[in-house]
Amino acid sequence: MSRLKCDNDNLAINNKRLEKQTDQALREVAVYKVKLTTTQTEHREELRKLAMEKDSWKKESMDLRTKIAQYEHLVNRHERDYSKLKEQLAKLIQSKEYNGVQRGSSARKQVEIINGDVQGVNRSGSSLMKHGKERNVISVKSLLTIRTMQCIKIS
Repeated sequence: MSRLKCDNDNLAINNKRLEKQTDQALREVAVYKVKLTTTQTEHREELRKLAMEKDSWKKESMDLRTKIAQYEHLVNRHERDYSKLKEQLAKLIQSKEYNGVQRGSSARKQVEIINGDVQGVNRSGSSLMKHGKERNVISVKSLLTIRTMQCIKIS
């Protein structure tokens, strides 16, 4: 009987040890479940934030594309207006003689538009540059300013 009692005591000790290990394992499982839940919640929150950030980037991108399109349209419109004014100025200048510079008795100069600048050129085609100094050079910008001030009436 003493042997049976010893075996019974050993089994009771092993049983308590196993119960402690089981309780400890259950606590660890509960801790891991809580950690898993918090991690999943954090990931869901981060995914939501990323989705919101993605949407805001898309919106900003669309806004920038819209602004770029508006800017390009505005630039094209200004370029068209500039070329129309340049053509009107060229027509006006070609239709009337420029009386600003006279060379000799009655040699009148005509004005020719070259690369955005207006330079005086006589009828033979020689320029009004003499000794490196410009004579009778009128910029398109100043002529356009005159045009906008309606000092020159374009017919």
